[in-house]
Amino acid sequence: MRWPQASGLRSGDFAASRSEEQGSAPSSRVIPKQPKAGDRFRGFQTKYDIMQDLLQREQQASEEVNDYIHHMRQLASRFQKYLRDRELVKIINRGLKESV
Repeated sequence: MRWPQASGLRSGDFAASRSEEQGSAPSSRVIPKQPKAGDRFRGFQTKYDIMQDLLQREQQASEEVNDYIHHMRQLASRFQKYLRDRELVKIINRGLKESV
């Protein structure tokens, strides 16, 4: 027995024709898009990057001291090994406004 040539048929056509024979609607299966190779590293920051963010951050003119300290502690929490409190206090003091 020889199978007939299936010219112009796609793999989904067979499933659709079988579901039509059984009386159900054809399935519309969505295949998720595969992530690119570098996507999982897109948000990664090295220790150097985090330290640069800490050292460059300064208190803004309209920013309260508590808000500035809170933001700096959030930045410091990105380290895998936490900064010592003494080091963090020195960094925070560098970025405070002189009027404080």
